[in-house]
Amino acid sequence: MKKILSSLFVVLIILSGCKKDEQSEPVADTEPAADTKPVINITLTNVTSNNVQFTTECSDSDVTYYVYGMTKSKYLTESTYSSDSIYGFEKSWFEFVSQSSGEPWYKLMLEKCVTGKQSYDFVDFTYVMDPEMEYVIYAYGIDSLGNRITDFFTREVTTAEMVPSANEISVEITQTYVNGVDATFTTTNNDSYYVTLQRKSYVEFFQGDGHTLGEMAVDVISADISANGEVALLSGNQTITTDDYRCQKKDADYYLIYFSYDEQYGRRSEVHLVPFHTAAE
Repeated sequence: MKKILSSLFVVLIILSGCKKDEQSEPVADTEPAADTKPVINITLTNVTSNNVQFTTECSDSDVTYYVYGMTKSKYLTESTYSSDSIYGFEKSWFEFVSQSSGEPWYKLMLEKCVTGKQSYDFVDFTYVMDPEMEYVIYAYGIDSLGNRITDFFTREVTTAEMVPSANEISVEITQTYVNGVDATFTTTNNDSYYVTLQRKSYVEFFQGDGHTLGEMAVDVISADISANGEVALLSGNQTITTDDYRCQKKDADYYLIYFSYDEQYGRRSEVHLVPFHTAAE
């Protein structure tokens, strides 16, 4: 799945320059005259704190086009990896996937393309969205051999404000082990919340310039869904142990991270960080 593997792919691009098989490129179909190029309209139909619904429609119903969405920061970064902006990045991605599938890259890309009018939930492309975060929806037409034949069409959107939970959550770490902690959570209502243990270096990355703890919240939840198919949430007073929450490294700095979260509204509180150090032995 693309959204599971794309982080690895970005690393491979940076390290190897995304070396491609030395094979001839497909011959381009005839490109329409500039004044007759199709237009792809992207229309927002509903925006909430954790999803965006939208439609796409091409002015030429016969044109096959590619649609995707991601955070604005990710879009701006990935657009710099190729001289042909985001299309060049997408093409390299499908070339990368084709090396293991045996299918030509453009056939794989065409399988993800559409025609006519389509309706989407943004979470079709990313597992979760964060409140008040900037995103980009983009689309462009391609021919039967994967060559781009239209301009790029984009629509920026910011998710709605957070719907805050009234749940006041406190936590006490009562015991530290080589592989985690015992920690007791006390709550004021039964609104659900999310808990994870992460290395200090991981958290500090999202505390750096150009990043936010909201991005980290999206990252950890997306990783959970990718690995387990769902988000593991807690509700009410709870005690966590190493039976369910584990650290991989002993004698290391970690954070216990928690925030209110539910599937209807997404993240519903600020991200709370409680530092701890795993035992040496």
